Amino acid sequence: LGHLFVSDGEAVRRVDEATGVVTTVAGIAYSVGEAGGFVDGPGPVARFSEPSGLVCDAGGTVYVADSGNSAVRTIDSSTGEVATLVKASDVSGAGAVPFTPVGLALDGAGSLYIADFGNIPRAGPSRETGGAIYRVTLGGAAGGAVTLVAGSPAGAPASVDGTGATASFGHLRGLAYDGQGMLYVADGCAVRRIDPASGVVVTTAAAACVDQLYGLAYDGAGVLYAADGASVIRAVATATGVATTVAGQVGNYGAVDGVGAAASFSGPTGLAFGSDGALRIADTGNFAVRAMVTASSAVTTLAGAPAYAQTADGVGEQARFNGPQ
Repeated sequence: LGHLFVSDGEAVRRVDEATGVVTTVAGIAYSVGEAGGFVDGPGPVARFSEPSGLVCDAGGTVYVADSGNSAVRTIDSSTGEVATLVKASDVSGAGAVPFTPVGLALDGAGSLYIADFGNIPRAGPSRETGGAIYRVTLGGAAGGAVTLVAGSPAGAPASVDGTGATASFGHLRGLAYDGQGMLYVADGCAVRRIDPASGVVVTTAAAACVDQLYGLAYDGAGVLYAADGASVIRAVATATGVATTVAGQVGNYGAVDGVGAAASFSGPTGLAFGSDGALRIADTGNFAVRAMVTASSAVTTLAGAPAYAQTADGVGEQARFNGPQ
């Protein structure tokens, strides 16, 4: 498509990769002073609550993990029309108690996968539970059906390899599909691999981060890129589990473009590969979208600018984000 989609506040924004033009596709931004909600409809009318992970299919449908609404929503990128694909009641039968979708991945063969964060009680009688992986069947007579792939949604957070419900997770975040039948999920500081056909879960890298892993992106050649809360970008070899820092320096928070350790970030979260093969980085704390050429680790800024926690459509550094991810 040549477009990158990011969650930003209570909205979904589109970045034209060629021009850097940023537009709001659906929802509303924090900066206008109106809270989010749960409303389907045309872009400006639709409302989200704490949207996080996104994935877009070849036909232009954007899938949104609407975390605060315990739902997965869809956006027709050509019209901005928003609809609800999965809500909490659809998942409760598959075992989610409660349901907080954060990471999404498509397999290109009719299935959408969801990484469920699990539950950290804010108040009341609910208890802490670990995450889980779900499959949503897209299209056909079974369209919209939700099944549990792996994890114990009602169980306490843990890191146990196993099959299906005998496996357990901590609190999940980014999810990536490798194009060869395997899913990878960020589970705390670990990268876990899931075979969605069998439900088998194994730990690929037990200590892949310095602080906390967020977004994941697979390069198609055996390397998984991960956004680390220590404000670095990590590369994980899926065959060996060896993790290395490829851009930024641990604890060096900033917004400097540069190569490798000379670049700096501030809390990067979402990752995706662009149409040109470069890695796109939602640099949340810098209110910007960055790009990294993986062959050289050269980092540049595509849109947004640090110190401007606002929301405004525009071109390149004139555009403003509130907290892209």
